[in-house]
Amino acid sequence: MKLLIADDSSDKIGSILNLLREIDGFDPRDAEYVLDIKSARAKLFDVFYDLLILDLNMPEELGDTPSIEAGANFVEEIIDTKSIKKPADLIVLTAFDESAQIFKTKIELAGFFVLPYDPFSTEWTSILKSRVDYLMLCQEQRKIIPKPPKCDFAILTAVPIETSAVLALDIEWEQLN
Repeated sequence: MKLLIADDSSDKIGSILNLLREIDGFDPRDAEYVLDIKSARAKLFDVFYDLLILDLNMPEELGDTPSIEAGANFVEEIIDTKSIKKPADLIVLTAFDESAQIFKTKIELAGFFVLPYDPFSTEWTSILKSRVDYLMLCQEQRKIIPKPPKCDFAILTAVPIETSAVLALDIEWEQLN
């Protein structure tokens, strides 16, 4: 499972990484982090992530002042920009109640979670852990279930006379098992 954390707080990144280490089967080497929107954007141009954990109050570039709307604007950019590889899931995790309240409806209408981050709370940890568990289960299931054979089309027949008629067509048939 590939996971990207976009946050400018090293304490929050540390809390998230510690939580991920507690999840059975999660390999912490599959988690990357960036400290600004520009770096997150660059990562999403190159890699498909299963989950993006995004802070709302982020600087555009390292050294810039964090902007309260940067995360929400980046969510819109992810949705609207064709060349950005869309993460399968996105969770906004923010410590600033004011920014969460301003953008919560907008982000949730796009289909994503907005979680209030509090280093002393277990609410965000249980939701994030459940989401990562679910995504890992989805990924594991996709490995187990065989992929259907690749073909351009299939013809199903109900009786032998139909099968014989189809096979008599001047086509190079290939039987797949």
